[in-house]
Amino acid sequence: MALQTIRNVGVDLVTRTVGALFEAAKDTMGATLEYTRYGFQDKFPDSPDETMNAWWAPAPAALTVEGETYFSNQRYRGYPDSFTLYKYTSRLSYSEEVLAWLAKAPQAKQTMEVKSMTTGAVQSLNYRIDELANKFFYLGFGTTFVTGGDASAIFATGHANRYGSTLGDDNIFPSGETHRAFSETALVDALIQMNRYVGQNGVQMLPVKRAVILCSHEKLPVVQKIVESKYGINSPNLGVNVANKEAIARRGISIDYQVMSILPVAYKNYWWIVDLDRAQDRLFMCWLWKPRTANDATVSNGTWEMDASFMGGPASCGWQWGFGSKGDESTIA
Repeated sequence: MALQTIRNVGVDLVTRTVGALFEAAKDTMGATLEYTRYGFQDKFPDSPDETMNAWWAPAPAALTVEGETYFSNQRYRGYPDSFTLYKYTSRLSYSEEVLAWLAKAPQAKQTMEVKSMTTGAVQSLNYRIDELANKFFYLGFGTTFVTGGDASAIFATGHANRYGSTLGDDNIFPSGETHRAFSETALVDALIQMNRYVGQNGVQMLPVKRAVILCSHEKLPVVQKIVESKYGINSPNLGVNVANKEAIARRGISIDYQVMSILPVAYKNYWWIVDLDRAQDRLFMCWLWKPRTANDATVSNGTWEMDASFMGGPASCGWQWGFGSKGDESTIA
């Protein structure tokens, strides 16, 4: 066996242990990530210029009289959507003294210390992932962060439709109304509007089946009270609450709510509804690589450095998976 110094033993020990433990930490820490609870699905594009699209069913058949030429039908494609990937990095440094003490510690303590190191690296990346997911929603009423394939905001009125239909082409409240605050009637009307969305073939989509309401910490009590209250939310003498989950379930919709933990307070009134079934094929977190550490540790000037990074970003294939409101009663143009 080759003679090694304490420094080399420490570096070798920590490097190998971190490599093994980081993968396990990534799997367990991933459970604390929120973006998947918003409806995002992981996607790994094959090239930087890849676009996402969807084939819709053919348009409805046409009434044809005897001897008339058959209606020339077609399948309609959606508008191609692209994605932007963001690279975030984190470098954590540990002195050779820390490594020397780590090398001398019992195995149990070594494992504990290394877990502490990897936890710090993972947490810094996880925060940025959820931050991107949050930005996708609260900046989704404009075009500064992300746009849909029709070049409009993700949450907008008058989405372009290849078939020429204008039915259900708004995934916010219609022009002339306001960005309504969350309430029983706002929730019911939003779900009805989602049930009227149409595809690029002009055919109305299947009704919403699994919905999740996304909101801020500040709005969570209001959302919870409305969704959970079987009768009037402030008085039992108001009759059945048509927006509670039992009443909505009778209309064929399973509904739940999810707080967006790092949604900035400036957007505390915003709220969204995501149909998890529609989102499964339309709402993505695209990755070039998921959170990872460098294969080799770098030692320089008595300091051991651990590099961690990810490269990814949110993307949407169409807009029919969701509905949004700023909740501030501002007029919709």
